[in-house]
Amino acid sequence: MKPTLQTIKLCESEIRFEPLKKDTIIDKIYKCLKKISAGSFGTVYSGINLDTNEEVAIKIEKIEKEEMRSVFREVQFLKRLESVNGIPKLYWHGSEGRYDIMVLSLLGKDLSGYLRIYHKFSMKTVVFIADQILTILEEVHNSGIVHRDLKPENIVVGRGENSNQMFLIDFGISKIYKDTYGRHIPYREKKSFIGTARYASLAAHDGIEISRKDDLESLGYVILYLLKGSLPWQNLNVNEKEKCKKVGELKAALKPEELFKEFPEELVKYMNYVKGLDFKENPDYNFMKGLFIKLAISKKYIIDNLFDWSVPPRKEKKSINYKKEKEEIIIKSFENLPNFDKTKNVKVSSLADFNKEEKKQQLLEVPSKINFESSSRSRFNSILGSLAINIDNTLNNIIDEDLSSFIF
Repeated sequence: MKPTLQTIKLCESEIRFEPLKKDTIIDKIYKCLKKISAGSFGTVYSGINLDTNEEVAIKIEKIEKEEMRSVFREVQFLKRLESVNGIPKLYWHGSEGRYDIMVLSLLGKDLSGYLRIYHKFSMKTVVFIADQILTILEEVHNSGIVHRDLKPENIVVGRGENSNQMFLIDFGISKIYKDTYGRHIPYREKKSFIGTARYASLAAHDGIEISRKDDLESLGYVILYLLKGSLPWQNLNVNEKEKCKKVGELKAALKPEELFKEFPEELVKYMNYVKGLDFKENPDYNFMKGLFIKLAISKKYIIDNLFDWSVPPRKEKKSINYKKEKEEIIIKSFENLPNFDKTKNVKVSSLADFNKEEKKQQLLEVPSKINFESSSRSRFNSILGSLAINIDNTLNNIIDEDLSSFIF
């Protein structure tokens, strides 16, 4: 009788990927329900914890080559990021037969899912998204990790009480860039392309080792895509072999002033800043978040933590007092935003915190671009002090050249 998939015990001679079946039990606790998505590095299913009835996500990947085990790599990064808000919680991981499996917190739709409905987002929604992702990236980078594949598909909205929280997912091709002693990986050239061509940094196209600045540049392209619903280098009339090269050439030719010519100057300033960062330079996250906070203030956005998809569209009644009522709502929301004091060097919080009671009286600033090497080093080491990370860690010995063919 041919072996069947019951408890993730798979036939060693099976070559074709065998998806999980409904009601499969993993680790005697997690029950598989249905497939959510599939990609180059595995398949994701929804599931449930039979002990707590908590909904979970189950990711499974067939082990083709030892150096291509993205789920195994992702587990190592998620363990290091377990205290970071905006990173999925890892519940269980293991290997069964020729498959790597991990069980994570179940999240909602990714941004590409909402884009298929709305086509593009309002400036308010994009500002709130950028603000949260910058906060998450700061913590990820402070943990010695670069993501290397920032895109709308990897930014996911939470569920339930976390429905207004952005999550950064898919660390399968991430990399450690700094060890516990603060030693940065060296600058290298002639690297194979890695990431997603549409959002990758110019350095990635040029074959240069990726560092923190490249995650931030990718975020800039994501911001532009969310605002316009498209990018200038989409739908090129070239073959796949030439596509990546042509996209890189367009990114090099188009200046931030051209890319963001329809949008507020803060977005141009952001893109010019990240494109001007050096390979090992410490990004000024306060300055970048401050740009989006200034934009929120100038636009007088209501800090309600609501996105375009949060509330169904409805027709507003234009009563006689409508304009006055609207102005009162804006003023009330505006009072919760920070007062800016350029003389103080205070860490800038997320816009999402400003409607919380304990944040209402907090004094924040829009800081100038300064180097935080000395002030952040002790914090960085405290986060990573208990982790035995060094640059020769096996996580970084993966063959990027092999990965690159999967990430276009």
